Amino acid sequence: MLRDDLEKIVRVILDAGKMAREARNRSEKIRFKAHGDVATAADLAVNTRIIDGLHRLFPDDGILSEETGKEEPGRDRVWVLDPIDGSKHFAIGIPFYGISLALKHHGKYCLAVVYFPESRELFTAVEGRGAYLNGVKIHCSAQNRLDKALVCIEIPSRHDHPEDLDSGLSKMRAIIEKCLRVRILGVSSMGLCWCAAGRYDAYANLGSFTSAWDTAGGEVICKEAGGILSRTDGMLICGNRSLHDALADLLS
Repeated sequence: MLRDDLEKIVRVILDAGKMAREARNRSEKIRFKAHGDVATAADLAVNTRIIDGLHRLFPDDGILSEETGKEEPGRDRVWVLDPIDGSKHFAIGIPFYGISLALKHHGKYCLAVVYFPESRELFTAVEGRGAYLNGVKIHCSAQNRLDKALVCIEIPSRHDHPEDLDSGLSKMRAIIEKCLRVRILGVSSMGLCWCAAGRYDAYANLGSFTSAWDTAGGEVICKEAGGILSRTDGMLICGNRSLHDALADLLS
C-alpha cells in the first residue's frame, strides 16, 4: 500500500518541482518569518499545488505544512510538507533548495519523497524497503574513521539563543579538529539526503533551529539508507554506526 502511495505522490511532487524551477529568479519575496526565514510567492504556489494533490489522492489524511500549518487531530495519517526547503537560496537564485514530504502513520514516519528540482534528483524511501535516488538504491558511506570523514553540519545563527550559538560554534570547532573536512549547505533536507547517498560521510545539526517539515523526509531516507540517527541536546546526528557514535561521543 505504501509503495502505491509513493508512486501516486511522486507525480505530484515532480509537477510541483517543475513549477518551482520555472519560478526561480522571478519569485517575489513576500514576507520574513521567524529565525530569519523568508517566504516567496513560489513557496505558497508550490504549497497549494502539493496540498491540492494530497487532498485529491488522500482525502482522509491530515496535512502539516510549513506555510499553512494545520495537523488535523485524530487522523491516523499525516503528510508533513516543506514546499521549498532553502527558501533564502531560492529567493536569490541559488539552486540549492528542495521539496520535502514525509508521511507519518500513527505518529511514526514511514514514507518520504525529497526532490531537488534544479538537479532533477528524486530521493524516495518506504519503511523497510530501502532508500532510492532516481530509482537506484543508495547507502550511507562506509567510511568508519572520523579523521577521513567529510561531515556536513548546520550551525545556529544570530536568530537563535546566544548560548545555543556559542555551543554550536564550539561543537563545530571540535568537529573541524577531528574530521577531514566540514561543509555547510544550509538546507537540512539536502544535507540529510546527500548523507544517505554517501556524498557526505556524516551529518550533524549542531543546534540550528529546525521544525518537523525541515528534516522529516531526509530522516526517513537516511534511516532507510542504513544511517543511524539520534537527537540529543538540541542536535541531530546521522551517519553509519561508526561515525554516528564517534560524533556523539565527541559532542557529548
